[in-house]
Amino acid sequence: MDKKGDRSRIRLKNSDHAQIVALYALVLLFLGLFPFQLPGGPLITLRSLFGSGLDTWGITLYGFYHLGIKLGATLLMLLLLAPKVNSSLVRAISSAYQYASGLRITRNKLAICLVIYLIIPLAFLGAFYCAPNKTLGATGVFEDMLGKNLLFIGSDPLSTYVNYLLFSAAKNTSFGFFYDLTVDRMHFIRAVSNLSGFFYILFLGHISCNLFEETRKKAIFFSFMAFQGYMFLFFYDHDTHPQQAVFLILFVYYSIKYIRAQASILLPAFFFSISSLMHMASFVFLPSLLLLPLLRKDASAHEEKERQPFVLRAVDSIFTQESCKSLICLIIPFLVFWNFILVPNQDRFYGGAYGDLIGGGDKRMFLPVYKVETAFEKYTLFSWNNYSDKMNMLLFLCPMTLLLGALFLVRYWKEIMADGVQRFLFINFVLGALFVFMWCADYGVKLDWNLFSPPAMMMSFLVAYVLSEKAGEQYYPYICIVSIFYSVMHLLTLLS
Repeated sequence: MDKKGDRSRIRLKNSDHAQIVALYALVLLFLGLFPFQLPGGPLITLRSLFGSGLDTWGITLYGFYHLGIKLGATLLMLLLLAPKVNSSLVRAISSAYQYASGLRITRNKLAICLVIYLIIPLAFLGAFYCAPNKTLGATGVFEDMLGKNLLFIGSDPLSTYVNYLLFSAAKNTSFGFFYDLTVDRMHFIRAVSNLSGFFYILFLGHISCNLFEETRKKAIFFSFMAFQGYMFLFFYDHDTHPQQAVFLILFVYYSIKYIRAQASILLPAFFFSISSLMHMASFVFLPSLLLLPLLRKDASAHEEKERQPFVLRAVDSIFTQESCKSLICLIIPFLVFWNFILVPNQDRFYGGAYGDLIGGGDKRMFLPVYKVETAFEKYTLFSWNNYSDKMNMLLFLCPMTLLLGALFLVRYWKEIMADGVQRFLFINFVLGALFVFMWCADYGVKLDWNLFSPPAMMMSFLVAYVLSEKAGEQYYPYICIVSIFYSVMHLLTLLS
């Protein structure tokens, strides 16, 4: 029996190592860091085979990286393929964690709070603000609003109103730095995005520390979520999606706390409401809010969920007392904002009361099924160009989420479906993916990358959570190392 058990463990180890090598090979392929390559790396060959129908704009940016950096990164990735090198790196990181846990400073709660809630967020804020100045996507709308003294856009009324209040306060202040921000309105909008990034990192640190107990799990979750392409929002975005993203992660966090019976359902409902007022695109995640009572019930009573199908239980959960409380808490902020702010200032909308609330310039939210009818529709729902563009965009925003997401959904499907928290994150993963592939981007996918960044962030939550939970297993430290290394390189490439 022991010999059979030993052989099964050996086979498992060999299988795991094969998966590590395959994952590294995929990362090398998509990263495109091979020396002496053309823009796009190995995928340039695929593009030539398929003709112009295969566009790789989401990854060709790596081909323009400096040759020395490409060569060094490639050698590092190849070294990580060696089990001894990989094991040594894992042991070194583990030793560093153990050493840090033994230091006196880690026993000082005040010092820990200063690091998590001040030093790290300020370091990221400095990076956001000092990054090279560049413009991606559509600009000018919010700058024009501030110049005309207007308050609202229909699709994001609260965030545009907050921007106006901050702009007015900065313009009337006697402190020179804040007044200087208002001289260039585009610079001011970018500064608001930078400030949103500060709060995103602050809340992300808080979430990482409270979701997990082990230090390495906290570090893996934080690192994965803090170095994806959607972080570009907090560097350069001239829109209101950074504010939306901040409240979305609070919605996810307090939803997880509710499923674990550690918070009231009023908290996720409130933060979801604020996120939706920041930008109405957040409403795509409303089903996950309505299903929270069911997910909490399933997490505490496994025997009951076997009695009837999930769909029937989902319908029943919508009409429970908890769901009614969440809907009331969801509606109240809208009513307060409508009666006390919107109605008294209804003549100060930019582009009319609806703006692009119901689908932008052509008032169509979703891609057409059969044929393109307006100038704002770039292609139909089932066309190759839709999926090619959207996959490139996801490679741009969250490449490791795509690679690891496919691996985790196949390998841990039953575990994800059995756990209330992971099922909640999976529902958001699916809703985010549906939004990405079905929504009609008026400016075009490349210019509307910021619109799709919050859904990409919600998709990444599932991968980051599963990756952190599995960090103690046999080969997951290797995957953690390569995924975080890749994510950092990806973000640095976008900023270069």
